[in-house]
Order: sequence, then C-alpha cells, then structure tokens
Amino acid sequence: PDTSGIIYCLSRKSCETLAEKLREKGFQAAHYHAGMEASHRAEVQEAFLRDDVRIMCATIAFGMGIDKSNVRWVIHY
Repeated sequence: PDTSGIIYCLSRKSCETLAEKLREKGFQAAHYHAGMEASHRAEVQEAFLRDDVRIMCATIAFGMGIDKSNVRWVIHY
C-alpha cells in the first residue's frame, strides 16, 4: 500500500475522475495530462518524484521521460 505506481487512463477526464475517487478513499493520488497548465504538470510530477503523491493517474504522455526508480506497479485502466 505504500509503494508508488502509475495508472494509465485513456482520457483526460478519466485521469481526473479516478484520481478524485482514490483521494476520497484516502490514497495519495494525483492526475497528469496534456490539458493541464505546464506549471501545474511540473508541480504534480515533482510531487510524484518526491513521493508526496504515491499514485499517478495519467495519460500515456506521462511515462515519457519519467525517471523514478521506485515505481513498483503499473495499471492500464
């Protein structure tokens, strides 16, 4: 339960909706997609890299260039 992972979603909306549902259940989750402001995307990515966020709900663009050694699981939602 304390490991980092990425949930890949097919749409921007599903990223946002799933992250919200996970937060409501007490998980440290955030969303990431190309429709976000660049500064907000950078903040969310940095939070994930620092382990402030454990679960990233993202479109496939997120995985390009992410350098995080402790991603332990990936789900294609």
